Order: sequence, then structure tokens, then C-alpha cells
Amino acid sequence: MSNKILGIIFPPQFEPFQSYLSLYYINKLLKNYGIYPIIVDANLSFYWWMLNKSKDSQLSCKHSTYLNEYKNDALYSVLNKPGTIYQYRWAINVIEEYLNSLSREVKIGLTYLKVGNRYSSQDLKSYLNNSNNIFRQFFAENEKEILGPREVTRYLISIVVYDQLVAALTLAQEIKRRRAHSKIIVGGPLIARLAQWLREFPFITEIFDIIAPGEAYRILPQVLGLDRLYKGHITPDFGDLPMDRYLSCRPVLPYLVAHGCKWGRCSFCTHHKTYE
Repeated sequence: MSNKILGIIFPPQFEPFQSYLSLYYINKLLKNYGIYPIIVDANLSFYWWMLNKSKDSQLSCKHSTYLNEYKNDALYSVLNKPGTIYQYRWAINVIEEYLNSLSREVKIGLTYLKVGNRYSSQDLKSYLNNSNNIFRQFFAENEKEILGPREVTRYLISIVVYDQLVAALTLAQEIKRRRAHSKIIVGGPLIARLAQWLREFPFITEIFDIIAPGEAYRILPQVLGLDRLYKGHITPDFGDLPMDRYLSCRPVLPYLVAHGCKWGRCSFCTHHKTYE
């Protein structure tokens, strides 16, 4: 592979209380091949972008004065050890309401994002083309961070939950508008579960160049044209982690010690689709 750097993007919306493991697992995996990723936790950047909007932001709710007045106090309580569980619950509620009031078309919270009927491909496509698409606005103001250096022409986007799909599509679309020859590769638990469904929609396959279900250590060598399969243990590399930006009073590091399932056939579970 001639291009020795690439971008890894974790899109909104996923909870911002801790880093997501895939970013730092893939970071170390690729370094074993001599590839040095540019890691962008766009999910975390999106939250701070929303929370740092002007105090004069037009909140679409009757409690806008209260939310604008106490939003910073609520953030302080979340980032520092709160005095009581009630204070923490109050802080979370204020932040949730503030976020949800910033956008009329999208319901945004700390643990969810909903665009119309969240499982409707038509609603997804419609919002993707909406002039008020909030993720397009986010990209415009954070373009340099998301695009990375000019040498980056390949981007890996890791998607865990359905809530991230519309943001992932929007960011990928904006990347391609600015770097026409870039390649967008998507993977992660959601892709493992819905790859076949996603491939049925031309508006999705026109944006995502490669939809790659499967475990990263198996699938990335194929996708990136690497000449071997690394089979050693992968210790996540958290070296570039912006620890003080997560909405938690203490650092939280995820670590995977076991995965998989020896049955792999329970109808209520998709675990076996994520891990082979």
C-alpha cells in the first residue's frame, strides 16, 4: 500500500462519556503494518460543537432561558465529581434538553439521535439532502480536523449503532466533495449486522465505496491490500486520546478481554455477526 497514512473517523452520535474502543484498537493494528492513522473522534467533537454554540442560540423550547443560563453549570457538574447523584441527574437532564432543543429536524441527546422514523431509508435519504442537515453544518466548521492532512485519501468510518448512520453518510459525502478521489470504507458492529441491507440502496453505495463487515484484523488487510494477516495480540493505543474532553469526571478506558460466542445462532442476538 503506497499511502502510509489514512483517517479513522468515529461519527456522531454515540455516548460521549468515554472513548470507543475501535478507534484505538485499529490505531495499533495498522501501526503493526507501518500505517499511521489520523484519528478523529467526530462524535466527541460534535458534542462540544453543539454545547459551545452561542448563548443566543435559538432553542426551540419553552425553557430556553433556563437552559442557556444553567448549561455551563451542568457541564461543570458532569466534568467534575458531583456532590450527589441528584446533582448529576439534574446536570444530565439540562444537557439533554439543551442538545435536543438546538435542532428541530433531529432529536439529539446524550445517548440517542433520531431522524424521522429512524429505520426508514426514505427518511434517511431525505435528511441527507436536507439543507438544514446539522452534520453538514458541523463538517463545514470542523473541516480541517475531519479531513486531516492532504496526504489522507482513504478513510475508515466505524459505525456501532444506527444513530450514527446519517452522520456517517453526511461526513463521507462532504469528504468526497472536497477530495474527489478519496475512498470511504465503513465497518463496525452496525455494518456487520446490516451490510446486506445497506448494499440495496444506491444512495448509500454511491457514498460508501466499501462496506466491510467482519472483524478489523481479518477484513482490513484485504480492503487495504496488505500482504499478510497479523495474528498477534492487539493492545489498543490510546496515545492520542483527548482524555479531558469526554463528559466524565474520571477517565474511562474500554478494553476487550474476550469476544465471540460458541453457539452463534440465537435469534434474539446479533453478537455472532459482529465477532466471527
